Amino acid sequence: MNLGLNNLADQFIALLFNITDFVRAGTFFRPSGYNSTSGTFSASELTAAIQIVILNYRPLELTDPLIQLDHDKIIIRDSELTTITIPGIGDHIVETVSGQRRNILAARHSDIGNFWLFSTKKVLDEDWGGLATATTTTDRGDLTTATILTDYGNLT
Repeated sequence: MNLGLNNLADQFIALLFNITDFVRAGTFFRPSGYNSTSGTFSASELTAAIQIVILNYRPLELTDPLIQLDHDKIIIRDSELTTITIPGIGDHIVETVSGQRRNILAARHSDIGNFWLFSTKKVLDEDWGGLATATTTTDRGDLTTATILTDYGNLT
């Protein structure tokens, strides 16, 4: 007996992403280097423009000691992660409007739909860029004796 669960799940996800109050724009990042989740090496950082739906944990789920209040569940459609193979731990998501970064704690592909479900943690990490050669720098001078100093006053 075919219940058509895949079709129902796809319709639900399409409806969910049409409710604009829940949908946020963002970017999915896979840093350069070796990714132990997928077993692949990337010479450069991979990115994907995404739309995300953030779901809160239910009070019953917060009894799990591994789930904290700063964790979120996020849904992303398969069609938006075509450039990222097997997303998972080590990857992160940055919201476009707020700049909020979320590290991926766990990832699972839905068995009955075309979407990924992520467990994420809000973090305040700063991204200092990639491994590309610096093109602009600040010249702090050389190692000769300083001739111009800033006087900040006495230490009284």
